[in-house]
Order: sequence, then C-alpha cells, then structure tokens
Amino acid sequence: MADEADYEEEMWSIFIKANVGNNPREWSHMRKRELVLCIRSLPGLRIMEADINVIHQSESAKNPNRKLEFRNFVDAVKAIAKKCYPKDKEEEGLRKLVVEKMGKEEQLKVSSDVRASNVVRC
Repeated sequence: MADEADYEEEMWSIFIKANVGNNPREWSHMRKRELVLCIRSLPGLRIMEADINVIHQSESAKNPNRKLEFRNFVDAVKAIAKKCYPKDKEEEGLRKLVVEKMGKEEQLKVSSDVRASNVVRC
C-alpha cells in the first residue's frame, strides 16, 4: 500500500519547481498564488480556487511565520486530493493527484509558465 512517503520526492520536485523561478529569495516557502496555479493548471480537477486558498491558509497557519513550508505543502496536497477524489481512499486519491496529475511535467504549470504564455505581442 502506497502512502505519502512514496510520493515525497516527487512532491519535493514540484514544490521546488513552483518556488525557485518565482521566489528565489524564499524558495522554501510556497505562496498562495503558486499553489493555486499549480493545482488549477491540472486538467480534469474539480476544485475551486477558494478551496485551494482556504487549504493554503489553514496549512500556513500551522507555522509561527505563517508561511507554507514543504511539510505543509505535503499536507495541503493531501487535503486537495481529498477534495478532488472524495470517493477514493486517502492513499489512492493522493496517488492519483501526485502521480497521474502533478507528476506529469507537461501538465504542471507554475506562474512563470503562465506569465510567459500570457505575453501579448503587438
């Protein structure tokens, strides 16, 4: 039976990719915007931006500095998986989100990808 430890390396890669390009000075903290963009860019997920914001706020509040660190990111991904796959067991929902959705490099977008694709040329 797979659990979060099986996906931790993959989640670390996602966490770093989302943070380093957009916030190199504080790469160890994920901003709400990065989490929203990561999740909302994945096709087929049914989750509202407001839900992602609440999850980010809830997980960030667990730290004295109120910033989303990697451990909180893992818990946020687990909470998002529960919302996206409510009928699945926790482990299966986590596997679907991390491996099938987030783990596919071409599907995952971070804010620098979005900014580059939204450039309007005159």
